Amino acid sequence: MKRFIKIIFINLSVVSLLFLILEIAIRIMFPEINLSGTNSVLLKDKVYFDSPGLAPNTIGISNGAIKETDSLGFWKYDIDSDSNKSKKINWLLLGDSATMGIGVKNDSTFVGILQTKLDSVKIFCPALIGYSSKDYLNIVTKLIEKEHNELAIKKLFIFWCLNDIYSNYPTKDSPDIRSRGLIGQFIQLLSRNLKTWHLLKYIFTDRQKDYYDYDKQFYTLRDTNFTKSMEDIYRCLAIASEHGIDTKLILLPYEYQIRFIRDEKNHKPQKLIKQKLSETNIQVIDILELIRNYNIYSKSLYLFGDGIHFSNKGHKFIAELLLKNRISANPE
Repeated sequence: MKRFIKIIFINLSVVSLLFLILEIAIRIMFPEINLSGTNSVLLKDKVYFDSPGLAPNTIGISNGAIKETDSLGFWKYDIDSDSNKSKKINWLLLGDSATMGIGVKNDSTFVGILQTKLDSVKIFCPALIGYSSKDYLNIVTKLIEKEHNELAIKKLFIFWCLNDIYSNYPTKDSPDIRSRGLIGQFIQLLSRNLKTWHLLKYIFTDRQKDYYDYDKQFYTLRDTNFTKSMEDIYRCLAIASEHGIDTKLILLPYEYQIRFIRDEKNHKPQKLIKQKLSETNIQVIDILELIRNYNIYSKSLYLFGDGIHFSNKGHKFIAELLLKNRISANPE
């Protein structure tokens, strides 16, 4: 019996050592793989009514990148300062984790790049992982309506990710299984600690396609998630208009859409949003349309194995597109 236990112990030790060597090798060979997870220290409950927000004056890690907030609870950018505040035109940029830039330092996100390039603009960005249309409405209601636009916002930009259509996964067949029981907790542990897990997912699955296929199903005129999210956008637009604030909606694409950009059926979600908002005075900027004629490797624009969140290259590309095509250096 002792000999049997000894053999098992030796085998487990060898397997563990080999796995450790494999993990070290992958970390060296694939530095672009980021471990999942955002430090809870960056988050604060019920900042915008029942929506969470950013904790002021905080430094934390999000998917391996250092993230810092300012004294007001917005993302902090190195270029930003309190000097000449009265000379700046204030913009409010809303979005979820794609705009927040998980895995990317603040100054390298498209928001940070815009802040750097537009000298006469001061950007307030509370973008946060998990945000949806409901949270955008809560932020606009509090900062602009309830607080009477104390930040003197002149322009409102809502960066729309396709999953902003719902607050939580509406059906049981969602591609995200991290929160499902013990198996989900185990997978979450792997995602936060092992790059081997991320590489295996990349090799044997197409998570980018899975997320797009799941989210596109809600983009129909009959879907209650779509209807409610558009109502939230209508209300944001109405509040902003009442305070003389110009509003733009920027539609961010999924990697799978760019991968097959010539396939018109993959443009369906963006087309439906533009159709629904065509009778309003909100300007809709469709990034997928702007890059139609670009010859670019889609996966290079996103984090490793990720079809939603942009890489450093992706953030830079988005910022350059906006500056070149739609967002004027003249904030007026």
